[in-house]
Amino acid sequence: MRSAIWLLILFCGAVAAALFLGDNRATVTLFWYPYRVDLSLNLLLLAWLALTVLVFLAMHTASKIWQMPLEARVWRRHQREVASYQALVRAMQHYTRGDYASAANEARSCLALVSSRSARRPGPGDPSAQEASRLAAQCEWLIHACEEAMARQGKRSLPAASETL
Repeated sequence: MRSAIWLLILFCGAVAAALFLGDNRATVTLFWYPYRVDLSLNLLLLAWLALTVLVFLAMHTASKIWQMPLEARVWRRHQREVASYQALVRAMQHYTRGDYASAANEARSCLALVSSRSARRPGPGDPSAQEASRLAAQCEWLIHACEEAMARQGKRSLPAASETL
């Protein structure tokens, strides 16, 4: 239905353009010493429309170019955030597999990423700062849990090894 309406609008525009531009004998004379330029009104209107579109596109392009540094900052911040979450997930995977040393290393790298990320953020009311502090608390808990598990594993493995002798 939407495409039928657009097609109808297109046909109405084509009919209006044919009626207006088909039998228009108006001319515009531009004087620019020592030159004189005679243009049809149709050509002048089309040139004005093309110039307007080009100016709009140039302004839009310039605006996007000026916004590129901000977009790059946002993208880098997002990549650091994704990397910190991926490091936490990898740390949890290592922890659940019982590889506590690798889990602690991944949690430390996650904590380093979070601390570098939160150092660049504004005040304490920022929700992303609250999320970073929550993520840092999770990383610290995981590091502590890994250290306790490695200590328990070390204490358990020593008597078991001495009993076999």
